Amino acid sequence: MARELKLALPRSRRVPPLAAIAFIVAVLIVFNLSNWRMMRLMEQSKEDDLTRRLQSVSGVITNSITQPELPAVLLNLSQLPIEEQLARLDSYPDTPEYEALATRLSRLKNGSGLAQVLLLTPSGHVIVDSNYRFLTGEPLPFAIDSQYLQDAVSGLEATTPLYAWEGEHFQRDYQGIVDETGATVGVVMASISADYLEGMQRVRQQVLRLWMLSSIFLLLLGIWLYRMFQYVARLERRALQKVRVEAMGALAGGVAHEIRNPLAIIRALAEEVEADQPHQNRSTENARDIVAETQRLSDLVTHFLSLSRAPDVTEVHRVALNEEIERVVQLMRKSAPQNIQITSDLPQQTLYISGDDRALRQLLLNLLVNAREAIADKRGIVDISLRARRNVAELRIRDNGPGIAKKDLARVFEPFYTTRAHGTGLGLAISRGIAENLGGELHLESLPGKETTAIVTLPLAEPQPGPSA
Repeated sequence: MARELKLALPRSRRVPPLAAIAFIVAVLIVFNLSNWRMMRLMEQSKEDDLTRRLQSVSGVITNSITQPELPAVLLNLSQLPIEEQLARLDSYPDTPEYEALATRLSRLKNGSGLAQVLLLTPSGHVIVDSNYRFLTGEPLPFAIDSQYLQDAVSGLEATTPLYAWEGEHFQRDYQGIVDETGATVGVVMASISADYLEGMQRVRQQVLRLWMLSSIFLLLLGIWLYRMFQYVARLERRALQKVRVEAMGALAGGVAHEIRNPLAIIRALAEEVEADQPHQNRSTENARDIVAETQRLSDLVTHFLSLSRAPDVTEVHRVALNEEIERVVQLMRKSAPQNIQITSDLPQQTLYISGDDRALRQLLLNLLVNAREAIADKRGIVDISLRARRNVAELRIRDNGPGIAKKDLARVFEPFYTTRAHGTGLGLAISRGIAENLGGELHLESLPGKETTAIVTLPLAEPQPGPSA
């Protein structure tokens, strides 16, 4: 049965990755929706401006066609039935009047920057095309605009909305031409050109560019904030860990000596009782159990004192990591059960750190003992490897024990938190404190049911200067 001793200390906060990602996505969505709304408003404003410009230019062209007088073809056609109008239009392209009117429409189109100008009959048949694309007498090529043509004949403002078709944008304006009696004798159709759309396209491209840049900026800002929150949470966890250790240290300093003296007396009396018994009996077994339990309590007090003892900065010197690891490994091999194999993979080049060699040995012993006890009674391997990573030495101690559950992995460094029936929950807390006193870090990686790896990173010592020439 796992035991756990809880301290009345604040718990560290965490930054849930899904919550951070959801926050970033929500900010991006809100920002992009506002950008999309702004872009639509700007496009609508530009479209309205484009419509007004098209209507103005179309009105100028209509006035130019009717000044100083209406084209004779409009007056002649207005007096004929539709059937006779079509017959008259068949022969109209061969007349000098047609060429003069077509040239005039082409000049007005080019001068206004339009794509096309048509002169139509009220029934919607082509009289003159500025582009010479549609034949005279041909019905209105844009059937979708029939209603707008009828509105122009009725004297209403008739401008189609801006729409896209097969990659091109279209918008046309229809304006009626009336004679002296007020009757509509013709219709002018003016169509926008690419020049009219350049301003709107530039606005759209600028908005899209701004949207992309701002989205990238917000994304980078979100990532930076998430990492900053992680960093703050990590500092907070370390601070809380330090508070816990200091709290245990304060407790240890106050009670350790008071406990050790009675323990020594109890153990001495128990050993005396065991020695006085002539034969193995129940009293002998009880005395032996008392001695074992007092030794266990003495070990616990020793751990207490380790928590309360501050590091001795006067003992800092260059320590050869390879040699210390090999020394501790040899010691562990002598005391390890036969079912556990301890292997080491050390670099040929000796790595040095600055610190206390005794503290380093205690750190190594704590982690190796922890790995050995994790394997328990099954056959297993404890593997030690050492590598230089940039300016730090990375030590890995891996065991193929049962691993650590995810819910426990986040709390294994809390003092007195343990999942073992006979564990004290102090080993990893002390080990992390030692690693941090040496200027490094300690963390665990675990695959439940497979293995656990303790990773220690320690800053490498500066190389000593060579002898001068």
